[in-house]
Amino acid sequence: MVGLGRATTRVATLVIVTASPDWMAEHFEILQHRTLLEITLPGSHNSGNYQGGLHADLLCESDYKYGEYLGSASSHLLQESGRPLLSQAEFDRRMIPWNINHFRPINAQLSEGVRFLHLKICNFGAPGAPTMDLGTVHFQHRGYTTRETVASTLQELRAFLDAHPKEIVILGFNNLHNRASKSFGEMDIAALAVALETSIGPENLISREQLYRQTLRELVEANRRIAVFLKGAPQDLGHIIPSELALEENWSPVMASGDLTGAKAWLLKDLKTSAVQRDRFYVMQANPNNAEEKMYERMNANSSPASNLDFLEKFLQDLPALILQAAHEEPRIQINVIDSDFLNISNPYATAMELMMPTRALTEGSTGLTGLGFWILGLLSLCGLLACTAFLARRSRSNGYDHRFANDL
Repeated sequence: MVGLGRATTRVATLVIVTASPDWMAEHFEILQHRTLLEITLPGSHNSGNYQGGLHADLLCESDYKYGEYLGSASSHLLQESGRPLLSQAEFDRRMIPWNINHFRPINAQLSEGVRFLHLKICNFGAPGAPTMDLGTVHFQHRGYTTRETVASTLQELRAFLDAHPKEIVILGFNNLHNRASKSFGEMDIAALAVALETSIGPENLISREQLYRQTLRELVEANRRIAVFLKGAPQDLGHIIPSELALEENWSPVMASGDLTGAKAWLLKDLKTSAVQRDRFYVMQANPNNAEEKMYERMNANSSPASNLDFLEKFLQDLPALILQAAHEEPRIQINVIDSDFLNISNPYATAMELMMPTRALTEGSTGLTGLGFWILGLLSLCGLLACTAFLARRSRSNGYDHRFANDL
């Protein structure tokens, strides 16, 4: 696992680096003549769901799972064995870790290079109302919500963009819930669209046509630096982009089955079929999850894995190599967003830089090597480490050196 600080670990052919808050500006000489469909952005899946941020104080009841847990197969077996089911409070304590996707909140993610925010929301206003107060729209996952709202996050986003004038951020609103109703209807969508356009300002938004046609330089010079995809958005409403018309963000039941091997196979297939089309903004949803029934089984058994992080860690470590291998095998692949969890492990920024600029240094102080060069450098480093370990082992036999320390080198 890559730690939370600045990392220099190599994964396959990748140098793992921490992004600058101004990475688009720093690489503007290269990026300025490309459209947003010609670059790769680091993305954040379920961006608002960070460690310490989700709670059960304010539930999005339409997506809350305690009732489903009570009726699950593993809960029936538990009752038949004479053991009690989890109380609601204990269920929440064990279930919240399964809904955490990130270590840090959105404002920190922006500073760490994220330029696409996948936002799963719950409206606590009246369903079907003609207007929507973004201060009552919270981020949520399976009913658990954040104290941050869409309104407070847009305020933080404006402050970030003011401080970093060449950065562009894209928002995806494609998982929509009302607190009390499972339906998020046309009136709700229209109200959300108007509220988003009013809050951000139509003069700051990137339209669908501009997404396809204008270069980063043109967008920055016009100060249009936020794009919003909204599922079901009216086609005639200003600058909010209807997801159905321009976004390719695919999903498969295997991604929610708990089968991580199957998830990898499906992602590779999706990359090689959908990411080569080039006529839509392609978001790679590299964010599988365990099946909820399997979560309930683990919770009832009090067994591992007991969290989304435990479940995903190895998959996320393997993700950069999976993406780079696919791009090597199929050069037509154009990923516009790598949308993933736990960014310090999945490293979407470093992967995006390798896809866009494979022959340049990724950050100040980076070696700038890529491809075969990284492989050779990694092999040489491994050989050096093995030689060093052998030397220390010989010393340990003569002076009582604790050989376990070699594991920390």
